[in-house]
Amino acid sequence: MHELVICPPDLPCRVNLWNIPPWAQLGLYVTMTVATLIMLIGVFRRVRLWRQGQPYPALNELPERVRRLFTYGFRQDRINRQPYSGLMHASIFWGFVTLFIGTALATVDADIALPLMNFKVLQGWFYEVYKLALDIAGLFFVLALGFALFRRYGRRFPRLGSERSFAFTLLLLLLINLTGLLIESLRLAVVQPPWSDWSIVGNAIAQVWLALGATEAQLRATHLVSWLTHFSLVAVFIAAIPVTNLFHLVTSPTNIFFSDPVRPMGALRPIPVEDVEKFGAETTEDFTWKQRLGFDACTYCGRCQSVCPAMASGTILSPKNVVVKLGFAMGVPTLNNADLMAAMPAGGHSNGHQNGKVVNLHGDIFQADEMWACTTCAACIWECPVYIEIVDDIVDMRRYLTMSEGNLPSGAASALTMIERTGNPWGYPLAERHDWAKGLGVPFLEPGQPVDYVFWVGCSMAYDARNQKIARSIVKILKQAGVSVALLAEEQCNGDPARRLGNEYLYQAQARTNIDNLKQYQFKTIMTGCPHCFNTILNEYPQFGGDFQVVHHSQVIADLIKAGKIPLDSGLAEQITFHDSCYLGRYNNIFDAPREALAATGANLLEMPRNREKGFCCGGGGGQIWMEVPAAQRINHLRMDEALTLNPSMVATACPFCMTMMDDAAKVKGVEETVAVKDFAEIIAERMQ
Repeated sequence: MHELVICPPDLPCRVNLWNIPPWAQLGLYVTMTVATLIMLIGVFRRVRLWRQGQPYPALNELPERVRRLFTYGFRQDRINRQPYSGLMHASIFWGFVTLFIGTALATVDADIALPLMNFKVLQGWFYEVYKLALDIAGLFFVLALGFALFRRYGRRFPRLGSERSFAFTLLLLLLINLTGLLIESLRLAVVQPPWSDWSIVGNAIAQVWLALGATEAQLRATHLVSWLTHFSLVAVFIAAIPVTNLFHLVTSPTNIFFSDPVRPMGALRPIPVEDVEKFGAETTEDFTWKQRLGFDACTYCGRCQSVCPAMASGTILSPKNVVVKLGFAMGVPTLNNADLMAAMPAGGHSNGHQNGKVVNLHGDIFQADEMWACTTCAACIWECPVYIEIVDDIVDMRRYLTMSEGNLPSGAASALTMIERTGNPWGYPLAERHDWAKGLGVPFLEPGQPVDYVFWVGCSMAYDARNQKIARSIVKILKQAGVSVALLAEEQCNGDPARRLGNEYLYQAQARTNIDNLKQYQFKTIMTGCPHCFNTILNEYPQFGGDFQVVHHSQVIADLIKAGKIPLDSGLAEQITFHDSCYLGRYNNIFDAPREALAATGANLLEMPRNREKGFCCGGGGGQIWMEVPAAQRINHLRMDEALTLNPSMVATACPFCMTMMDDAAKVKGVEETVAVKDFAEIIAERMQ
């Protein structure tokens, strides 16, 4: 067999299909064509699964979608938050991308440029750089794959799992790359071109073959066998993409691109409660096609469950398992995970659709306690590298349990009943909502009398004796600064508990009532005392025509301090750790305002290990403050334990729910006499001169 050498002896150049006989070349093209067709059929079937969901707007804000795809899909900012795994994944990703580009260039060179245009792409200095880049990429690719196998099957990180599917794909990629380097080394050992130093890995291995005294015939025979093995493995890789976890090469960037760039993180998707046949999600067909894409986009990395407070406290909820089981119920090829199958109420099934019958999520796939354990803190969403909106999925299933089955914990059911009857979750009379403000001289809004701020107090500050102290402190600060503020006499529950507990109908009724009441008056800004009120009025009321300027009391107070309108005694010798509210911080990116205000008192601020975006939930969100879900530990106790490791004299909050949960934890831990729990506004009010 004689190769067609088209390169001058002194010109670095790629010889296409060196040492490959015609029958093997024909086998290559036939095999790759078949593998590609198998892959395309598999991709079509997976896309068809997504499209069985409900409608979803997908192409608005195109520039922002492209920016997000670049930032999180290619630059991988979320993955890189964890340095070691981030470096490993970046090496795999960019190694794969570089090798893919190299293969594409070789294909263009051999099958397009040369036969159709009589032009050689891979020659000269470009070919030398090409070989150097591919060898470096191949080396890092091998090292990263080895590290990935060690982490998953050597150290056995619990959040990763040790399913055989990952072993197959990781070993497949490793063998493809190793055989590629082997082929290169055998060719270089025979040809020994003067530019072989550019192939730093292949040439190093080639020197080993030469040192061992391998003959040209042996090298050529081994090269052919290695080449046949290599392209066979590549064909298996291509064909296997749609039926293994390799499919996240498609689904991950696609899910990032289609994630809604307009809807705020703190805003749940509304449903038309007056015009639907079914409330919430009973089956996977009840989710939007974008949510179904998300079920298929999961990379099983387990980052979501590693930050989940419900899982940390020992409930049966795992955000990772929620997504994996939803994909399973949808009909996505599943991982070989016996533990996951055993965790299903029905003991697991072979696929999500049994004998053509759509599986009911409630009972067949999930236990109700899995849904009710979620605090909606969104740590899972913030951590997810591919933008899966797990809280939305859980709330959609809660909507079905609440509105279609009436299957919710008794405390939660009572809270919803009280909101409907009295306008607050505790059932206190509406006439007593503003009793906390008696004697403070705070007026109510009056038509035609504009004010700077409407103080939206919220149910907890209005009725809970402990949290009423926060409301009074806020008023004291505003009066000191000369800010005009008024209360809304008609204020009721903003509806957040109803929406998070799945009663969308009640939420929308509360939202529309409050919006109509607010629109009667003239004011510049709504100032809330509660992050849940803040998030709902700011991010969710616009869905129903309630477009208001909304701030949290921490923002107002911090600005007043900066403006010199609140003189403070800055000699506070306290060791204070600040607990971030999920709905203020992670949902709305307000971290600095309360810290700046506390720093102005001279206090020494101590940061807990999990702070700011990584803050750990108090356990009160998502309706948890009104119900009990079986758990090994209480979430608020875990958070207090973390605070106590700093030996603080005070734990500061900026949320009445957090106040209730942390205050309760301090009492249970027996530290209420030595570690005070206060809202930062109380601390500021105490230090005013």
